[in-house]
Amino acid sequence: MGIFPKQIDFFEVLERAAENVIKATVALQDLFEDYTDIEAKVKAVYEIEQEGDILTHEIIRKLNQTFITPIDREDIQALATNIDDIVDFIWGGVDKMTVFRIETPTKDVLQLASD
Repeated sequence: MGIFPKQIDFFEVLERAAENVIKATVALQDLFEDYTDIEAKVKAVYEIEQEGDILTHEIIRKLNQTFITPIDREDIQALATNIDDIVDFIWGGVDKMTVFRIETPTKDVLQLASD
């Protein structure tokens, strides 16, 4: 172990978290555009949400291990949790669709998913 601690690349993990948001939106759009095999698609969104939680925890853990950060510690934490919130909201919507046994998405939902 050297005198200077290893530099932690927060931006790399934040980028992975942002890519996870893209995966979630693509999975959501796929679910809405082809509302078949719902169970598998819901499971895929759930797994993406879990991955988002893991990435957020990784960022927080790294924050706790780092003395000097490239930007304010609070900003990194806020960015990480807000990115994770997007995926959480997507999962929440998908979960509610299954709980309420939605048979087909409405045209308004389809329009929102395509935008």
